[in-house]
Amino acid sequence: MARSVLGRLWRGFSLRGVHGWKSSDKYVRFAERRTNGGNADRPWGSRRYPSTAVMVGVGGLAGYYCWSHLDRVEHTQRLRMIHLSRASEIGIGEAEFSKIITRSTLVSPAHPAARRVAHVGQRIASAADQKDFRWEFVLIDNPEPNAFCLPGGKVGVFTGLLPLLGNDDELAAVLAHEIGHAVARHGVEKIGFAGLLVLVRFAVIFVVGFDLGVDLLLKLLADLPNSRRLEREADYIGLVLMSQACYDPRASPRVFETLGAYGKQRGTRLPSYLSTHPNDEDRVQQLQAWIPDVYPGYRDQCLGTWRQTATRWLNQHD
Repeated sequence: MARSVLGRLWRGFSLRGVHGWKSSDKYVRFAERRTNGGNADRPWGSRRYPSTAVMVGVGGLAGYYCWSHLDRVEHTQRLRMIHLSRASEIGIGEAEFSKIITRSTLVSPAHPAARRVAHVGQRIASAADQKDFRWEFVLIDNPEPNAFCLPGGKVGVFTGLLPLLGNDDELAAVLAHEIGHAVARHGVEKIGFAGLLVLVRFAVIFVVGFDLGVDLLLKLLADLPNSRRLEREADYIGLVLMSQACYDPRASPRVFETLGAYGKQRGTRLPSYLSTHPNDEDRVQQLQAWIPDVYPGYRDQCLGTWRQTATRWLNQHD
């Protein structure tokens, strides 16, 4: 199907040269001019020239579009493409959050567990400092150990996660990671990356002439590695945010070690190259390697004096 479509496109974009005269000014019939496979009288002597020109033009436009939508990630300064405005992104997050709330069973905000989630979350939100976010924190009655943060600061925690977390530092590690995704605008970045992969897919099919295995190849070589990269970035941003909120960043490796062991026990782990998340062991090691970058700030800001230590204890037990 792809080849027939491209064939029709080729016929539509083919250059129609003016046939009729040679340098000798002798008329030559149209049928007699098709020598050497029909390429003798075509500029550049290649019947692929028109489609190549089209592809170069499309590529140029796509390149300009990407360049004009470049953006840097807060906290890491990584350069990436963002093609939606923050207002549109926040609107998407709020609409999706409304759907989740509608079909979920929420724990009462007055419940101690829900108050704990909101308290820890608000401290992380203050550190994130997103002026246009309207933060909401809900506890969802669901046995799965999961949490999320949608664009605009819409945070949900499943009740199944809480038994795996020992203290507020560990809860902060999870919330800071999820909020890190929203701060870095990973959701809308994934949308743009998916669109880019569509263009790459068509380009690959155009070159090779068939689509067998192209989707799987792009999934393994581009989509999944990109997802794992975003998870690692959220891990780092989470460490920064929880440290700034005066939660011990050393809790983060412990949390992901616990969650990794839980996933292994349930048999839900996939080979790293098939997973959207980094390998658990590598993830823990990377988090531990980042601790020296963020712990001094946490120590100086939050543990500098007995007064700060007492204030932190009171905040955690408020």
